[in-house]
Amino acid sequence: MRKLVTLGLLVLTFSLLANPVFAGNEGLCESLRDNQIRALYGLCIAWHNAGNEVARNAVYQNFKKKAGTDGPILPGGPDDTPPDASDAEPCPCWSEDHLAEASLYGVPADCSFDGEDFGVSFAVYDDEFGNDNYYQFYVSDNYCFRVDPNSDGAIGPVGSEDAEATCRAGIEVLVVDDFGGTCP
Repeated sequence: MRKLVTLGLLVLTFSLLANPVFAGNEGLCESLRDNQIRALYGLCIAWHNAGNEVARNAVYQNFKKKAGTDGPILPGGPDDTPPDASDAEPCPCWSEDHLAEASLYGVPADCSFDGEDFGVSFAVYDDEFGNDNYYQFYVSDNYCFRVDPNSDGAIGPVGSEDAEATCRAGIEVLVVDDFGGTCP
């Protein structure tokens, strides 16, 4: 009986470790799952799970060889560089400093953010003494405004889709960092 229990526990352990949950960063490789070169998906997972630079470099060289010059790049790999954030058009109503100040000194009170690029998105903070609407950041279709205790605030048209996207991205950061990713 003891051998049967030991064997059962051993099988259970190996089945848990074979689960894709333990293959770190597998989500980055999903774009390669349906690629015509099926080995690229496995090489991507192997690269992300490689234990040292020698193994990682060998997998990367193999990936590049199989992908060819016109093939996909390795997601999260050395050639996969994110776009330069400094190229983004700034939000006309607030800067990253304004958002950081609200995050540091304000108490999260209310927000609305659904990930869409239209409609109203906002984040509102009270102060530590319970005074309402101490910091406010709103963006709507082509319009934004900011209220904070250290300035006259800002209000006006956004100006472009890129600037509006930057405003919405700032509110998204507040929602994720300060409101736990969901709005009340």
